[in-house]
Amino acid sequence: MNTTLGILLLLSVPGLPLLLLLPTLRARLSRPCHLALLPAVILLTLTLDYSIELPWLLFGTGLGIDGESRLLIAMSVVLWIAATFLQAPAGEVDGCRQTSFFLLTMAGNLGAILATGMVGFFTFSTLMGYGFYGLLVNGGDAAARRTGRVYLGFLILADLALFEALLIAATTSRDLGFGVVRYAIEQSATPGFYLSLVLAGLALKAAIWPLHFWLPLAFRSARPAVVLLLGGVPVAIGLLRMVRWLPLGALALPGVGEGIQWVGLAAAIYGTVAGLRQSHPRALLAYAGIVVTGLFVATLGSGLEWPVIGATIKETGHLFILYLGFMLAALVSASVIADKVTARRALHSLLLVAHVAGALLLMLAPVIIFFLIRVPAGSDLLFADSGVVALWPWWTLCTTLLALRWLYLLPHHQQEAVSVPTPVIAVIWGVLLAATAAIGLLAALWCDDPMGVVVDVWRPVVLGLLIGSSVWWMAAKGALPVIPAIPPGDLWLIIARWLSRVDHWMMSVGHQVLPRWRAAGLAVAGHLLQVCKWQKALDAGERLLQRWSIAVTLLLLLGAAIVLLGT
Repeated sequence: MNTTLGILLLLSVPGLPLLLLLPTLRARLSRPCHLALLPAVILLTLTLDYSIELPWLLFGTGLGIDGESRLLIAMSVVLWIAATFLQAPAGEVDGCRQTSFFLLTMAGNLGAILATGMVGFFTFSTLMGYGFYGLLVNGGDAAARRTGRVYLGFLILADLALFEALLIAATTSRDLGFGVVRYAIEQSATPGFYLSLVLAGLALKAAIWPLHFWLPLAFRSARPAVVLLLGGVPVAIGLLRMVRWLPLGALALPGVGEGIQWVGLAAAIYGTVAGLRQSHPRALLAYAGIVVTGLFVATLGSGLEWPVIGATIKETGHLFILYLGFMLAALVSASVIADKVTARRALHSLLLVAHVAGALLLMLAPVIIFFLIRVPAGSDLLFADSGVVALWPWWTLCTTLLALRWLYLLPHHQQEAVSVPTPVIAVIWGVLLAATAAIGLLAALWCDDPMGVVVDVWRPVVLGLLIGSSVWWMAAKGALPVIPAIPPGDLWLIIARWLSRVDHWMMSVGHQVLPRWRAAGLAVAGHLLQVCKWQKALDAGERLLQRWSIAVTLLLLLGAAIVLLGT
């Protein structure tokens, strides 16, 4: 590839969406969102790996494409095309804003995938985050605006933590490429603070438990076109950043790794309990994503504890990110098409089979992770002493229960109406479902002993099916006790209620207590001025100082004192 052509092509992948933000240019085009993806599609057709370094851009930025980033670009292109077809038509003003936010988020998403250094990755992902905030709140109701406020607050905190981590990395190395920074952190005497900032910031970005509050709210309140992007844009980029920023395979940190594994286990337990108590299919999918990302995070913790596992995750982790993004998008589109078909009372057996296939992909998500991580060398003993991750087969019990609950909720609850023809949604759904299945098959082919992994999970899966079928039968008979539902956002509602009380108390202090204190203080001061015996003397002195002769004399004396002290 010609060098100039390669530079222009790589720059145009995030640059063309930014260029199309200009209303005068965009007004002349019929489908600006589709046209903005054209450089990415062209880049996918080229089989050669290519990278460039731009030292004049953002204190040194690199862009490049290889096998890993090519797959992630392909996922993003598919999801963005599906989202542009799925978005409902809006008014002239809201439609213009919606297109602008789509293009802004798209530029950040594609640029973050192509970035080869920390500065570029941070810049593009921050651009993506604030653009996605616009997608959440544009044209939404009060619930969407509340979700946007929560997401924006978490986004600001995450960017502050990651910017501090970026500064720490800059003090250890002049080159902020991912490989160089990992080596510099490995040689550092105190990598713990850097890792803490990275993990905190990325947990906020990717909605990792217990910093997950914005994800269920977004799944429940956002429009279907935006929900379709949740798994493949903010969550996937957050997980990708974990894989690229953490020193996986190069540094053994048993204490940090073990702590991360326990966080992943807690995420699986809490996400399952909260997800089973959801009454809306899309909200349940958010908690299913929390469970699956909890397992992925626990695996990353195992990689920090065992460098052999970390090296494998660094090579194959992007495949699971692909699987997660496609799976959540496929299940969201399944929820949309279920509403359109159920509204016509024509739920066909083919549709039921497809829904079962989607639920099966959710059920086997933990298996896909260990298809990718079980390498031939020492695969039988690799996870024998890996702490919490050794419990990985029981994650399939969690995903099995959530998949069955999702199937139960589909025909019983109306989704948001979408003014898109049913055949279009069916095609989008089929493509996403086929892409998810293809990634799962690729992961199975990657594994040296896929049957060994499957054998490890048959007991939890069977147990989950027995529990789910029993609960389903009890619900049909009306014998199931009433259990209070957990609203989307769960713990955030308690925190928000507490913050509201604190805010009310502070406002009452500001409006009632402080004015009374001010009035009392002024009264005391006024009383003291009135009872002072030297008030007349002060007045006389003030009148004396107002004379020109005395004022000029004092000014000359002050000038002389300054000159003497200065010499």
